[in-house]
Amino acid sequence: MVVARLHEQFWHAALACALAAMAVFVPELAYAADADCCGDLEARIAQLEATVVGKGNRKVNVEMAGAVSRAILSWDDGQNTDSYVVTNDGEGSKIEITGEAEHFNRANWSAGFHIEINVQGAGSGDVNQFDDDIPKELKIDESQIWMRHRKAGQLTWGFVGGTGENIEDLTEDDLSDTATAAYSGVEDIGGGFFLRRSNLRGVPGLLPVVWGDLIDHLPGIDGSIVRYDTPLYHGFEANATYGMDDEWQLALNWVSEPEEDSEENPELAEAEPMEKDSGAYPAQTGLLKIFHISGTVGLFDIRDVPADQAAAEANLLATGTASEPNNRTVAGSLSVLHKPSGISLTGAAARRKFTSSVRFNDDEVGRPNDSWFYYFKLGWQRNLNRLGKTAFYAEYGSFNQFLGRDADEEAVSALAGIDEDAVCASARSACLVSGSNATIWGLGVVQFVKSAEMQLYTAYRHYEPDIDLSTRRGAGVGAVPLDPFQTVMTGAIVDF
Repeated sequence: MVVARLHEQFWHAALACALAAMAVFVPELAYAADADCCGDLEARIAQLEATVVGKGNRKVNVEMAGAVSRAILSWDDGQNTDSYVVTNDGEGSKIEITGEAEHFNRANWSAGFHIEINVQGAGSGDVNQFDDDIPKELKIDESQIWMRHRKAGQLTWGFVGGTGENIEDLTEDDLSDTATAAYSGVEDIGGGFFLRRSNLRGVPGLLPVVWGDLIDHLPGIDGSIVRYDTPLYHGFEANATYGMDDEWQLALNWVSEPEEDSEENPELAEAEPMEKDSGAYPAQTGLLKIFHISGTVGLFDIRDVPADQAAAEANLLATGTASEPNNRTVAGSLSVLHKPSGISLTGAAARRKFTSSVRFNDDEVGRPNDSWFYYFKLGWQRNLNRLGKTAFYAEYGSFNQFLGRDADEEAVSALAGIDEDAVCASARSACLVSGSNATIWGLGVVQFVKSAEMQLYTAYRHYEPDIDLSTRRGAGVGAVPLDPFQTVMTGAIVDF
């Protein structure tokens, strides 16, 4: 009995010791196993992230990227207010597919393609007082193929938005890091809303003229084109573009340093030594240590009707007023960032001269007045919190003569408050738009969330219209009484 009891107590003690040992050592073993597991899992995830998407062959590296953009646009046209869920037309939702075969034929040549699909919703520049619908459709914004020689430059052909991938659109240089909320393309927010007469209530007070008729930032040509880009040399880069209907464009860009720093863009960090050795960017000495500068200037020509005067008049007799007379535009932009303080100043301007004639409401054939604009933005960016950079801005712009003498009878009659039959009917009746101006100013803030590749923003803008009418002899009829317009857009964009 004693031996049996001692034997039983021995096994109880052994079991207790074993349980105690497990309590001490198993968590350590579990932690070690978990660490090994997670370390292997993280390595596998990193390997998958580095793997290109959908490679159809082993020669071309294919990558997919894009963004999701949604915002709430609140508006006030002087009498009515409302809020819509929209897509920010300045920075919209998109899917980008890019492929590249690098450094073949003795490492001098590269070739590739770029496709950009716009996931189109109710655009902030398209909605109006009556329509806030969200069309569910996809739109191809860019579809192009390119070939590049390291020393000879790059040739691109296909469907291209703006002036292409390497050079900013002529009037869109902006180092303020607030372009998501506001930039020179003012018509991208509220451009589809109808102007309202201040002396007439309700729907009858809305005019068949939208803010986009008064505003255009003239960024350059796009569409089906062929474009040549020179190699980057000491920050300078030039291009020549030829498009359908004999459209063409020449542009020159200068940037003092790469747009992204090497910490945020590892691929650029790898490319910087080669670029510096080849003289791609100027040496960062003197003022260039303090200032980041980007500027573009260009000339483009758009032709929709025959350039020959006789042919143009024959076209007018056959088709009526041309929707877009031929024109030639000088445009440019400049942005300067003071790196120590984060203060930036951005400016853009353009002047468009018409080179073909149209038939006006008084049956005279002539050229519309030159249209022009200027736009300024003051910015300040700083790391004020742990989320990421915070960027503030204030903007001002003036857009002139974009609604000119070629405005049709419907627009003139509505602006004058008369029947269409009365337009140009007598020596004293309203006949032509003698001048138009849209002045805007705004304020906003963009908060970067670095860990989520997200930007949160709020943008306020005030629009002030001024439209004058004249008789067929040029005598002033007076300014049209119009209400100002205001927008507040709050939204977010997530890059992937």
